[in-house]
Amino acid sequence: MRRIMLLLAIMINCTTLMAQKYWHDMEATVIKNYENLQKGQKIEIAGVAHNFSEKYLEDRYFLFYKDEPQVTFIDSSIRGKLQYKIKTIDDFWNVKIIERIIPELMKRGLQYDLRADMEMDALEFINRAEMSNYVFYDPYLEDYIYRLIAKIAPSTMLDGRPCNVNLVMLKDPTINASMYSNGTLVINTGLISCLHSEEELAAVIAHEVAHFVLDHSVNNVNSEIDRKKRAEFWSGVATAIAGIAEVTTVALNPDGMKSNPYYVPGDITCEMAKVCSEISNRVIDRLGMKYNHKQEAEADMMAMEVLEFLGYDKNALCTTLTRMANAIALQRSNSIYFDTKKHQSLDSRIASLGVPNLVNDHNYEKTVSFAVTASARMKYGERRFKDCLSLVRQNIANKVATMQDYVLCVNCMLSLYDSSETNSEALELINMAKTINPNDFNLLRTEILVYLRQKNNEQAKSLMQNYASLLNQSIEKTQSDVAKTYLYGELEWVNNMKLKIDAL
Repeated sequence: MRRIMLLLAIMINCTTLMAQKYWHDMEATVIKNYENLQKGQKIEIAGVAHNFSEKYLEDRYFLFYKDEPQVTFIDSSIRGKLQYKIKTIDDFWNVKIIERIIPELMKRGLQYDLRADMEMDALEFINRAEMSNYVFYDPYLEDYIYRLIAKIAPSTMLDGRPCNVNLVMLKDPTINASMYSNGTLVINTGLISCLHSEEELAAVIAHEVAHFVLDHSVNNVNSEIDRKKRAEFWSGVATAIAGIAEVTTVALNPDGMKSNPYYVPGDITCEMAKVCSEISNRVIDRLGMKYNHKQEAEADMMAMEVLEFLGYDKNALCTTLTRMANAIALQRSNSIYFDTKKHQSLDSRIASLGVPNLVNDHNYEKTVSFAVTASARMKYGERRFKDCLSLVRQNIANKVATMQDYVLCVNCMLSLYDSSETNSEALELINMAKTINPNDFNLLRTEILVYLRQKNNEQAKSLMQNYASLLNQSIEKTQSDVAKTYLYGELEWVNNMKLKIDAL
């Protein structure tokens, strides 16, 4: 019987000589008899072979071994039959692929057309986001996250799918991350700012990579009856995303440059954030990233295993979800961003994942400080002053505050409080900001307002002279009509305020 099985295996191997082979060395012990493998047998796996069987009219996959002619057919019953020696993160993910993904691929095939279509959608969204200034750029933070991705994500996958994990960060206050079927990891600045340690961010990445490896988005798209044609879908999104382009170009970029010296806190409006959220939801639905409870639980469990394997606290995912739940609870009244139904499962997920450890890692907070600033700007635009204040104070406390952080902080304080103590603190913050740039437009205007609050009209008038001089210099230099309109408006405000002060 053994000889017959071996002969059959060799015959099968002959049919797979022309098959595609995906190489990955891995050791395992057979713990239950499976196909031509006997309990207690030690095997050295060399990889997985894949071909299309004309006889069975399906994709077929086989384990092949080092220095052995035989192969072993893979089907759904392989799960739990082998005990693998997990030495690398690639080992970890490839075991999941052998046991969970390959049996599914055999049922439906690789679906090249659908995957290509979904990849085009992902690239379309990224391209439009970049053109609309919706993408958040921070090379230092990007490099930091790529180092985490290298630890967590597989470099090869034994089912033949490409594994090119790439990162896109969005200027979006929504507390969300997602992983597209082409390997694009999208993280919103809202989520980055919500987290307070590397372990928490690693938990997010591990969770999203699990969705990717488990092919959840493709499974979900398969279950949809109707998939709107690309041209029809993107024509609708184009109208919405154009709104972002218009707001960011005029409000943030009057000179057509990436840096804008005329930034006014609050120009990132609530309406813009609403558009961001709407676009994200549309794309998430189309690309199958609205996961069900079972899929979320699978990704949660796998993320915890990854964290433990890498030496992180496996409770970090529980901490992450707790932070998200707390942030959402504080903002639950904001129906624009948070679909309450979408987050109903958070509490039950947290309860099954361990114990949160809500300790802040200040090195992490320093690393993500620019993302914190971007989120704070969004919060200010929503007129959520306390949320904005909390974010920028974090950067100030960590000694990584930018000019925008100081301006936002002082403006929030003026919007929330009016006491001699808070006004004095505002001036202290302004003096700290002056060490960065003493001639910042927004800083000067805010300082004028603080002195007017303190009824120090003479000091306010003196600062107005400086402000007017800077405005006139900028009007002479700029070629942008949009910028000139803003500057002339500020100059008119200064001149009118001088008249008002003289009358007080």
